[in-house]
Amino acid sequence: MSRPVLDLVREKGAYALFPGASDPATGDAARTRAALDRAAAHPERAADAYSDAATTCTLEALDEVLAGFRGWRLIGRRGRHLAAARTALRTAPTAPAVRLAAAVVGELGEREDVADLETLAAHPELTLHCATALANLRSQDGRAALLRLLHRTAGAERIVVIDRLLAFVTLPAVRLALVRDALAGLDESSAREIAPAIAEACDVRSAAGDPSAGAEVRAGARRILELCSAADSGA
Repeated sequence: MSRPVLDLVREKGAYALFPGASDPATGDAARTRAALDRAAAHPERAADAYSDAATTCTLEALDEVLAGFRGWRLIGRRGRHLAAARTALRTAPTAPAVRLAAAVVGELGEREDVADLETLAAHPELTLHCATALANLRSQDGRAALLRLLHRTAGAERIVVIDRLLAFVTLPAVRLALVRDALAGLDESSAREIAPAIAEACDVRSAAGDPSAGAEVRAGARRILELCSAADSGA
């Protein structure tokens, strides 16, 4: 019997290998929703139902399904769907099923879901969906997890995490991390790709020359400005 993806990622982190069936080429929101309804009715079989749903759940279909969940936070059926999604998140043996479960947990979940989502988000095959779920959670702990993920991801996965954090740039801790930490250890190509977005969201020019900002913040701000200049010049 295949092991749950979450268990494998706990053991091996970003190096975990697990079945990752190809994402579907065409979406069927109605079939996806029907499978999730089956999971809610029979949560003990949630992993199987989510695996079935994932076979026809493109990003477009997922958006349609999640739109139908919005507004459920105070309605009884929310609890059944959340319980099923949590079960699938923890027990599903394939990446597509886990990605789908993460999306539902992000829409309906709570603080207690942060730890599992953060663990899974560190794996490259799961970063997009799990980091997005952390950003969607109402709990501020989701934002704290994204900040920690800056130090656990690299390349394209770090770009995803930075992009999700940009939505919370009004929070001082997020703004500080984006300027000081986001580009640390990031390869040049990825850093150049994301630097303009950070510069636009944060007042990096002021931070670069502010002696009260701290040496690491000033250095981070100067690097962002240099990368933006290089991008503008086409270097």
